[in-house]
Formats: sequence, structure tokens, C-alpha cells
Amino acid sequence: MVKLIFFCCSLLVIVWSQSIHSFELNAEQAMEMLSITPEQNTNGTFKQKKFFKVLATPFISTGFYRQTSNNFKWVTTEPVRSTLIFDGEKLWQQNGSEIRVELPLANHYINVVKALIKGDLYALKTYFSFKKSKVNNCITLLPLDNKIALIGESIQFCYQGKRLSIRINESSGNYTDLKITPADKSVEN
Repeated sequence: MVKLIFFCCSLLVIVWSQSIHSFELNAEQAMEMLSITPEQNTNGTFKQKKFFKVLATPFISTGFYRQTSNNFKWVTTEPVRSTLIFDGEKLWQQNGSEIRVELPLANHYINVVKALIKGDLYALKTYFSFKKSKVNNCITLLPLDNKIALIGESIQFCYQGKRLSIRINESSGNYTDLKITPADKSVEN
């Protein structure tokens, strides 16, 4: 009888562990599941909604982005013009004036942001594990270390029709929704 109980418990543990691991994806599986083609999404527009638990309506901003192999520019045009610039070495913020202010502690995250916007799951696998999502055309990204977890405790990454939807879930219950639309040619304002 004890052997039968032990056998049943062992079988349950094996089935449970296999079901947990069946939800994990590698970059290739995630790319195939989302039908992401390896293209260079270097320019486009975005709409960002920042939701706070204590507010009834989100903060909404819009703008465009542009990136080359070393440079990255994220320009918010509404409601207030603001620009984040990565020049290949440092991250800068530039508000309405022409004065740039260095953001030294944010340099670590620029590669994550660039990879998210490009839909580059091969680059993101360095920072996140991938899990299947209950939402169609989506996967869940879970940070691999505490430093990356400062961005969010999880990210819902969705791809459909060459459009990216990214939801960054914070541990506080706040979240940010980003809609990324790639351009066919260079975007400049």
C-alpha cells in the first residue's frame, strides 16, 4: 500500500513538473508561435498608456522612435515633447530645451528597450525567460535577475500584423501599455 501511494505521488510530481516546463519557450519557439519575422524594425510610432491604481484614467503619450546599430531615439511628442537619446555610449534626456541631461543609471536598460521595440526575442532571452500566455498572439516575459525586474515583474509581449503590444506589469499593481507601429521608411520630426 505504501508503495502504491509513493508511486502515485511520484507520478503526480512528474506530471506536474512536465506541465510547468511545457509552458516555457525558447526564443525560436516564441518567434514561431508569434509569427515574428526577423526584420529590422528601426523606425515607427508609439502610443503609451500609463495606468496607476489610484487614478481613474491613464496618462497617455504618443511619439516616434528611430534606431540605428548604435543610436536610439525615443521622442514623445504629446502631451509634452521629451526625447530619450542613446548615442552608443550614454543615455540622455532632452526636454523642450536643447539641453541634454545624462541618465547614467539607465544605461543598463537601453538594450532591453531597443530589443522590446524591435521584437528581438533573441536579444531578450539574455534578460527574460519566455512563457506561453493565455492571451492569443502573446507570450509572457519574466525577468531573469533583480535588476531587470525593476522594469517590471512581468511583460506581456504580443505581436500581430507587424504591430507590437507590450504591457509592463509592475509589482505595485500599476502597468504601462505600449502600442508600437513600425514605419515603412524613416520617421523624423
